[in-house]
Amino acid sequence: MKTALQLYTEVMRQVWVNAQPENLADSGIPGVKSAHQQHFQEALADIAKWVRCEQTNVVDVIKFCNTFFKCGMTVFKMPNGKILRLMTVEEGEDGRDYCSAIIYREVEWPEVECVGREAVAAVGEMPALEDQLALGFTKATDATDGNCRSLGGVWAKHRGNIYVAPWIQSNELILMEWDGIKTVWADEDLVNEEQDYKLAVQLYTQFAHERDYGSPEKSGYFKTLYDKALSEVMWSCEEKLKVRETFMCDPCSTGLNALLLGY
Repeated sequence: MKTALQLYTEVMRQVWVNAQPENLADSGIPGVKSAHQQHFQEALADIAKWVRCEQTNVVDVIKFCNTFFKCGMTVFKMPNGKILRLMTVEEGEDGRDYCSAIIYREVEWPEVECVGREAVAAVGEMPALEDQLALGFTKATDATDGNCRSLGGVWAKHRGNIYVAPWIQSNELILMEWDGIKTVWADEDLVNEEQDYKLAVQLYTQFAHERDYGSPEKSGYFKTLYDKALSEVMWSCEEKLKVRETFMCDPCSTGLNALLLGY
């Protein structure tokens, strides 16, 4: 299985044989993507808009550090699609234990809020949280860790966010399976491993680079190549999704009856 980070590394090494321009490869600001990383994200998102195979069985990995805490709940942005399953996974010094997955149950809002408050009451007094954001949200930290991870829980959609209760521990992450159009990829998110997909991503990044920093002529050239590569990926996907007709013999046909009866 190939991750988004592995694909990005392969594509950049192929496009920039010697070395990437330093100012485009690294933004120099923690948490801010470089120009080439943004072009790569653009490429994946554009392909996802047009290729049906990229819109099913999407898996998001939400790290603890990318979530927020509020009143006994873990909160993060809702994806642009239909969520099929949400679970927590334990992450230790030896890596992630995917066999430790605990599946949470979807409920209606505000039931998840009630569960969060009950969880806080069961723990007792919560530590004072610093740097609170608007409406009581706080960036997730290990200050809210309990004695152990929850063996079950619920989640709900509310105003563009996913709310999970009880809140997850700092040694956990969330796996979310869904169908829809993905727009942002984390380094560890899985991507298509096929060569025609990789070529389409490569050509889009070359087009985007020339569009922003190069010449209109080269930008148009790579855009034409990308459109052709994208059509190949779309065709390949549709071929995979086709329902193939299967030839079925009619057991009541004269030929079969004659064979069975020995006429």
